[in-house]
Amino acid sequence: AGQPGELQVAVALDIVRVAGACLEDASLPVRYGAIKACAHWLNNLSTIGALRSDAGRHVESLEDFAGKLVSATLQCGDDLADDSLLATELGLILAALPSIGSSSAVLSLVLGRLLAVFERETDTEDSPGNSSPGGAALAAAVSLARQISKKYPQSSHIEALLMQLRPSLAKTFASRSLLIRHRDAALEGFELFLSRGVAANDNVAAVLGCNLSREMLLEQLTHLCFSGACIARPQRFARLFGWLLVQGGSVSQSDLDIAACVLCKLLGAVPREFIMQSCFGLDQLNTAHGSATRESWAAAVTLAARLFVVGRHEAARRCGPVILSAVAEVELLQGTSKESTVGALQLLELCATVVRGSGDLAFGASDAAGGRRASLAASACRLLARCSDCRTRSAAAPAAELLAAVLLVLRESATTRASDAGVAAKLADLELVRAAAVAVPAVCRQLLAVGPHGEEPLRRCEKRKACWLE
Repeated sequence: AGQPGELQVAVALDIVRVAGACLEDASLPVRYGAIKACAHWLNNLSTIGALRSDAGRHVESLEDFAGKLVSATLQCGDDLADDSLLATELGLILAALPSIGSSSAVLSLVLGRLLAVFERETDTEDSPGNSSPGGAALAAAVSLARQISKKYPQSSHIEALLMQLRPSLAKTFASRSLLIRHRDAALEGFELFLSRGVAANDNVAAVLGCNLSREMLLEQLTHLCFSGACIARPQRFARLFGWLLVQGGSVSQSDLDIAACVLCKLLGAVPREFIMQSCFGLDQLNTAHGSATRESWAAAVTLAARLFVVGRHEAARRCGPVILSAVAEVELLQGTSKESTVGALQLLELCATVVRGSGDLAFGASDAAGGRRASLAASACRLLARCSDCRTRSAAAPAAELLAAVLLVLRESATTRASDAGVAAKLADLELVRAAAVAVPAVCRQLLAVGPHGEEPLRRCEKRKACWLE
C-alpha cells in the first residue's frame, strides 16, 4: 500500500539473500522453494524500481546473483526433469535483470530450453492439451520474449530472440490441432512479431516464414474461431485477423464473406445459410451458437471497422445484411439488466459501423423478398429504443447514424404498404412502423438531452428530414 521505504526494500533484499543461500541446498524441494522465492521477490523489487546500485549491501553483486539464480533454476529443471515447472520463474528472473547486454547468452539458453520442451511434446502423436508442460513452456517462451521486448525495445538482442522463437510459432500456426491447443500463446507471439515491426512493408511471409501465406493464416484463424475453443483475448484475435485481411492489396469477396462469418461468430450467432453459400469448409465446423461476452462483442466492433474500410460498397451487399441479421438474432436474446444494456451499446456501435461502411445497402437490397429489409430495420429500432436512456455522446452519435438509415427504410415501407406486396412483406413493414413509433421519439429525446455535443449527430438526422416527415 503505497511506495515502500528504504527499510522495506532492505528487508526484501535480505529475504532474497537468505533464500539465495539455499540455492545449493542438497534437498530438491528446498532449492525449488528458494528459486520461487527469489524470482518473485526480485520481480517485485524490479517493478517498483528498487533494484538500485546500493543493493550490493544486501546481495553481493546483483548481476552475478541473477546469473547464479538462472543457473540454479536450469539445474533444478534438469533435476525435476521438467523445465516448464520453472518457466514462470525464469521469466520473472530475466525480466528483473538490470542489463540485457550481459545476459543475452543466458536469454538464448533459457529460451532454447523452453522451446525444446515444446518441440519434444509436439513431436509425439498423443500430444496433450494446452495445460501440458509443452503448452506451458511455449507460453513462458512467448511471455519471456514479450517481457524483454517491452523492457529493452531498442536492444539488438531482441531480434535474435524472435528468430529463435519463430520456428515454434510457425509450427503451431501450420497445424490446426496445435493452434487450437496453444491458441493464446500463438496469438500473443504473432502480435509480438507485428509490434516489433518484423512484418515491415506489409509482408506476411516476414512474420512466421514463407511457408505460411496470408490465405493459409486467414483459414487457420477462421477455423480457430469456429472450433468452439475459448479465446482469452478476442480483441487481439480481431486485430490480427483484421491485419491479415488487408494484406496483399485487393481483398476478394471470399475473404470478406469469411470475415463476416467470423464477426457473427464473435457475436455468438452463426449465419448457417450464408456459411454454406460462401465459406470453404466451415459447414463441417462447430456452427452452434456460442456464448458471447462483452469482450467478444467489442472484438466484433473492431473487426467490423476494418472489414468495411477495406471492403467498402463491394462488401456491403452481402456482408452488411448478414451482420445485421446476427445482431437482430442476438438482440432478441438479451434481457433488460444493466449488463445487457452495456452489451446493447456495443451492438449499437457495431450497427453504426455497418451503416457507415455500406450506406443504403446495410439492410439489404431495396427489392429484397419477404420484407427482410424492413425486418432488419425494425430490429435496429428496438435496439435504438433500448439504448436511448444512455445520454452520452458516445451513444448519441451511433444512434443518429443508425436512425438516419432506418428512416430511409421507413419511407420505403409506405410504398410497400400501398403496393401489391406479399403478406410477409406487409407484416414486416407493419413491424417496422410500430418499432419506429417507439424508437424515433426516444432517440430524439436522447439527442436533445446530450446538449451542445449532440448538435452534430442531430444534423445528421436532419439530412433525412423528408424521410422523417413522411
